[in-house]
Amino acid sequence: MKAQDNITYVVISANIVSQIFTKEDMSEWNEDNIHVLELSDYEKQWVEIGMQYDEATNSIVQPSLQEYKTKRIEFINTMFELESQSLKGDLVPQDEQLSWSIQESEARAYNISKNPQDCPMLNTLSQARGIELQALVLKVLEKNTAYANSIATLIGYRQSLQDKIEACVDFKEVLNIQYISPLGLNQ
Repeated sequence: MKAQDNITYVVISANIVSQIFTKEDMSEWNEDNIHVLELSDYEKQWVEIGMQYDEATNSIVQPSLQEYKTKRIEFINTMFELESQSLKGDLVPQDEQLSWSIQESEARAYNISKNPQDCPMLNTLSQARGIELQALVLKVLEKNTAYANSIATLIGYRQSLQDKIEACVDFKEVLNIQYISPLGLNQ
């Protein structure tokens, strides 16, 4: 079978939409080897990879609006998680990340008292790294502020998208809500 211009198709594998394509992606296929359906303009608005196919009706099962909203929110949450993890850095071990709140607390305490006994972890870290305690304190506070601002931006953005999705009254509105990094990280 040959694909037609301006038509969108889906590949059905094990009664699941496994691929969405146009002529540019796959110009022809063997119908004996692959089950392909043409999408209507309406279906193009909501069909996604992973959706169920019903052999009895020869159609893709449209989820309820609530199910679709839930899937979209799950996608938004996944994108949020990926971005928030990238803020922490891929090369920072989890145990070190778990110490950040302690480091921040000690840095704030030291900034007030200037007493190294108020920051035993930072004092040990500064000695192990061979840098001045005050320099480390400033670095911890600077990084904490930058992280707090970035994560707050991401959280606010994720929550605003969820609010918008929950307010949608049809599939098209849900589809129009896209996750675009407010920090420019996934563009």
